[in-house]
Amino acid sequence: MVFGFDDNKSFYAGAAFSHLNKPNQSFSDSLDVPLYNKITFHAGGDWALTQDIGLVPGIVTFFQGPSFELNVGTSVRFWLQQGKWGDESFQVGAWARLANKFIDPSKTGIHMDAIILSARFDYNDFGIGFSYDINTSRLKEASGGTGAFELSLVYKICEEEDRGVYCPTF
Repeated sequence: MVFGFDDNKSFYAGAAFSHLNKPNQSFSDSLDVPLYNKITFHAGGDWALTQDIGLVPGIVTFFQGPSFELNVGTSVRFWLQQGKWGDESFQVGAWARLANKFIDPSKTGIHMDAIILSARFDYNDFGIGFSYDINTSRLKEASGGTGAFELSLVYKICEEEDRGVYCPTF
């Protein structure tokens, strides 16, 4: 669900329900290892601070069985070009990943698992992003202190004239 307040502000929110039938994950017919249902909520927006700079905050939560994860953060968008010849922007951001399940079962509550640094370049309907997760939990012992790289490719399918809906830029 997307709400466009005006040309300078937009907000989106959504939800998903996965693994409705709790499929069996076992490789053996004699074991029943169901995959827990997963509920996902996400929201965010795009707020222009000036004509050339904006904030792109976001949040996503996952609930699956006894586990919980929350990713929250924001990016700063720098518009390089806007107009009839195309839209170009560059984003840099920082995010936090919080979760309640770790290697140490004696710890309860919600703990920070990682800090995520991100960058993204958009050109018209295409985007390319790069992020790096820096482990902050005890999982860094298992990964040898290294985080994880992620590359994303984006293609926005949004033609307002054809679909009659507002398409935000995030």
